[in-house]
Amino acid sequence: MAAQTFTVPKQAIEQYREEGATVVRGAFTSWVPRLIAAHDRLQARLEAVAKVAPNGAVFGKIDHAEGFPPLTFSASKGHFGIRNAVFADPDFHAWMLQSPAADIIGQVIGATRL
Repeated sequence: MAAQTFTVPKQAIEQYREEGATVVRGAFTSWVPRLIAAHDRLQARLEAVAKVAPNGAVFGKIDHAEGFPPLTFSASKGHFGIRNAVFADPDFHAWMLQSPAADIIGQVIGATRL
């Protein structure tokens, strides 16, 4: 499936050029339920392999498909990190390849190729 497109309002592009930041609303509305479900699946998988380190940090690693990096996470002192989620869940992977994110970034920064 090809990546979705989204037309960024000219006002948002101008705001980015003038201020260095902008908000593009509504671009991922259709993706939200799918990404919430993917998050919940990953969280359940991570909790199943979580280990507590001597310093109280929590960490884990999930086996991965050949050729992809492992899904890893850590949490310590109120900070939570997760790496490689786009390779660990088909919905996150689809979002990376099929969402309009690259199209939006290209329009905002004026790139013809990403």
